[in-house]
Amino acid sequence: MIYIENSSQNPAFNLALEEYLVTTQGRFAHEDIALLWKNQPTVVVGRNQNAHREINRTYLDEHNIRVVRRLSGGGAVYHDQGNINFTVIKRNAHALKNNFSFFTEPLVNTLAEFGVQAEFSGRNDVLVKGAKFSGNAQYSYQDTLLHHGTILFDSDLSVLGKVLTPKPRVEDYTTRGIMSHRSRVANLSQFLMMDLPEFHSAFAQNLMESNGGADDYFVLDEEEAVAVSKLCDSKYATTEWTWGKSPEYDFINQARFDAGNVTVCGSFVGGFIERLDFYGDFFEVGPIEQYSHLFEGKSMNLLKSIIDANDVGNFIHGFSNEELLTLLTEQLNSLL
Repeated sequence: MIYIENSSQNPAFNLALEEYLVTTQGRFAHEDIALLWKNQPTVVVGRNQNAHREINRTYLDEHNIRVVRRLSGGGAVYHDQGNINFTVIKRNAHALKNNFSFFTEPLVNTLAEFGVQAEFSGRNDVLVKGAKFSGNAQYSYQDTLLHHGTILFDSDLSVLGKVLTPKPRVEDYTTRGIMSHRSRVANLSQFLMMDLPEFHSAFAQNLMESNGGADDYFVLDEEEAVAVSKLCDSKYATTEWTWGKSPEYDFINQARFDAGNVTVCGSFVGGFIERLDFYGDFFEVGPIEQYSHLFEGKSMNLLKSIIDANDVGNFIHGFSNEELLTLLTEQLNSLL
């Protein structure tokens, strides 16, 4: 495994760097890679979230907080100078997809060395004394897996509740009861007698050692930095990628499942499905857009038969056709 030094705090550049390292056939194409990095104050939304519904845009504009969209699924998170982000990129790692505990083990072990007991919990969180300090997500490309996570060390927690739009109460179909709701959060500085640079160094060492040690350390050369900047400007810094489209829908329903929050939005014209879109903090197995396309232009009378013939679990990790039907019951009843 190699370690790449990245001093950028531009969130769009940093996300572009991740995609470049995952997909580009450059000098790092066959290397397992680790990075630790920070962002200026930013809200990072998950790939499948509707940013217009998730973010308190007025507050962000008033406080000069940026918004970017990442490649991976999961929920929106807030980054500032008290937050560390870590990225691990592994080749030939299909067997590790959705194995979040494997990638968070170095973090848990680092804290254990300093007498702090942390545990992996739920879908993608790491907790200390029941409080969340790390959320994690993944993105896969061919046989390469990108895992990244946040670490709240000394973040301004008062901002967390202000940057995201309060969620309306939704039906909860999870099996974890109260633990399925958003955990309380905490900074690691509450539990550690060290500053952020000391923790950064200790965690970086543990992260590398748990993956076979560091073969070498690199920084981007000029050509690589230019390529990442171009990807940043053409994708991650654009309004189209970050905010997407916000069409009008005839039907919107949402609920929380073990797979995460799932929102289904539909438009119908003359008895036909114009579009059926899926938003949420779920994790993808396959591109959810491909599943949505199965419904476009089809008669509303075929809605259930299309669902029965195509397993939504091939697109949303841990989600079932039966659970999807609970979201569409109102629309299905209108056909009767």
